[in-house]
Amino acid sequence: MALRSAGGISMIRLAQVALALSVLLTSAAADPGQTHLIYTATVKPGGPRHLHLSIEVRNPRHETLTFIVPHWAPGAYRELTVGARSRTVAWKQLSGFKAVDDKGKQRKVRADGDRRWQVDAKGATTITFTYTNTEPGRPSNNRSYLGSGSGLIDGPRNWVYVEGMKDLPVHVHFDLPDGWEVGSGLDPTFDPMVFSAKDYDRLIDCPTLVGKMRSWSFLYRGVPHRIVVDDGQRVARFDVEPFLDMVKRVVKVYVDMFDDVPYDHYTFIFTPGGGGLEHLTSTTIGGVRRLTPRGLMGVTAHEFFHAWNVKRLRPLRLGPFDYTGPQPVDDLWICEGLTSYYTPLGLWRAGLYQDEEFLQSQAGGIRSWESNPAHLVQSPQESSRGVWTNDTRISYYLQGQVLGMMIDLAIRDESDNKYSLDDVMRHMYRKHGGYYRHHPPRPGFKSEDWPREIKALTGVDLKDFWDAHIRESQPVDWNRYLAAAGWKLELETKKASALAAAQTRRVEGGDTVLEVQRGGALFRAGFRDGDRVKAFNGAEVRGRFGLRRSLRAVDAGASFVADVIRSGKSVKVKGKAEAANEFGLLDYTDVPGGVRVGEVPRGTALYGGGLRDKDVVTAVDGKSVGTRGELRARLAGRSVGETATFSVKRGNDAATCAVKVQPAESRKVGRMQVLKGVTSKQERVRRGMKAGTTDR
Repeated sequence: MALRSAGGISMIRLAQVALALSVLLTSAAADPGQTHLIYTATVKPGGPRHLHLSIEVRNPRHETLTFIVPHWAPGAYRELTVGARSRTVAWKQLSGFKAVDDKGKQRKVRADGDRRWQVDAKGATTITFTYTNTEPGRPSNNRSYLGSGSGLIDGPRNWVYVEGMKDLPVHVHFDLPDGWEVGSGLDPTFDPMVFSAKDYDRLIDCPTLVGKMRSWSFLYRGVPHRIVVDDGQRVARFDVEPFLDMVKRVVKVYVDMFDDVPYDHYTFIFTPGGGGLEHLTSTTIGGVRRLTPRGLMGVTAHEFFHAWNVKRLRPLRLGPFDYTGPQPVDDLWICEGLTSYYTPLGLWRAGLYQDEEFLQSQAGGIRSWESNPAHLVQSPQESSRGVWTNDTRISYYLQGQVLGMMIDLAIRDESDNKYSLDDVMRHMYRKHGGYYRHHPPRPGFKSEDWPREIKALTGVDLKDFWDAHIRESQPVDWNRYLAAAGWKLELETKKASALAAAQTRRVEGGDTVLEVQRGGALFRAGFRDGDRVKAFNGAEVRGRFGLRRSLRAVDAGASFVADVIRSGKSVKVKGKAEAANEFGLLDYTDVPGGVRVGEVPRGTALYGGGLRDKDVVTAVDGKSVGTRGELRARLAGRSVGETATFSVKRGNDAATCAVKVQPAESRKVGRMQVLKGVTSKQERVRRGMKAGTTDR
């Protein structure tokens, strides 16, 4: 039997790794005194679910080294927490900080405030700083987790950086149990367990899947693309070829649009959980239990488009990164919102969406905009800034999605289809998207650059549009712009049902179940806490978002039939949806000591009863409030005419508010229509949007 190391690899293997690192470091620089950084992640077989981490600083050149955990992660735009819904900040899951020098002598480690540790490096030629992540997350989280058969090592939650050394190249070694592999956007070496990155920014922007996995690869324009799927958790059976075809189509449509491949290799990492997050040379996408083209093509397209928009074409303040504190910008509606427009547009161009699907996806975005009262009070620039203070009342994803389409149509219409938003994206990418492509780096963009560059490139003046709909929140005349392609949207109002405010939670195994308060609207409709909805009104329900879409589509007073799994048994729930109440109009944010409400609409019973913007609700009817999910569930079930008594904190004062429950405002419904008798210009605009072409 071969000798084993603590991490589960043989001593021969350790010698191979040491040789590989020695060769790489020797070839990296002619100066033997140059500082080198080597990171190591160890997973011990059969032990606790802990990640053992270290950073070796060779030739530190400083008497004191300061090791720092990032405050935030690119793409997340908020303080790092242990999990997506956790209040615990991520750095508190790290512990056991120690340091030794090249002679094996312990060096003193001193905490220097939150997220910072100082180490005495005087006289040392090497300092190795070690620590442990004791809560790397569970497999329901697609950001960071560690299970018995696989894990995802998330950069910002695990890799510390050395103050003053973020720009140095690094090497990363993975010490893993037998049979585990590595899937990552890090640069590979000739050793499958050793990788490199040009600097710290690139290191933490490369989440790494470790463990048992399935993988495929293909070339496009001569560049390798890899797909890795976590196979260490429960994975659904799927038809491989259609799934791979979807990914290949997504790659082709966006590479062709920008006419540039901005990376040397790219890895699609599919994990448990849901959602996705973009990275320079990879993306993590939750959804190994629904690996179908239809199930994951939207998030795959969205995250891959970010390889250009956000990761390279970015606001000036978002590169190089300052990880020490919040970095608010006005332009997340561009970063995320325009990406959300190009998601259905790209799927349409790739043949993955039919004409009607593209139109109705955009119609759905406009309906959501019009149904949210905040569209009249919070502009895209304001919602972009508000994410850092939990003051986003309308999604900047949504704002950019629908306004992006209007900007595209306006450019095509006023330029006689000679230019499009595609041209603008390419132009801005070439002018401002070179942070990782050119030396010296090209600067990111400023908010005011966009309307100016649009006019300079296309001749179309969108200053009035920007003033009204980007800087301010004036109503949009949708059909004025849709007419350019011969489309029209007719909206009508219907009473929203209480089902639309249903709350869910994810249970062990990844299933989504309902949170139902006894006596509430869902309870009266026949649902029970923990119900897993398999079908609604005859249609299969897939995942959390599919369930919410199904419930939100029900009008007040409408009958419904749901097939649910309850305590392991199939149950059919038949009921009638009650009207929603005004509490569904509020945004809720978990804060220490309670739940903070967002803007309280004037003229509502909420405002008349005494609730005010940013009140922190500590109790309802004398019962304390724990989380926003709990508060939503309790309030959504209130019947019209009841009175709810709130205990709130308002600044340093305490107040009590009595709110008589009233029905909510109506929601917007409607579909996009194709006008009859379209002109040749309208037909050219429509064809150009679908093909990604113009008439130049």
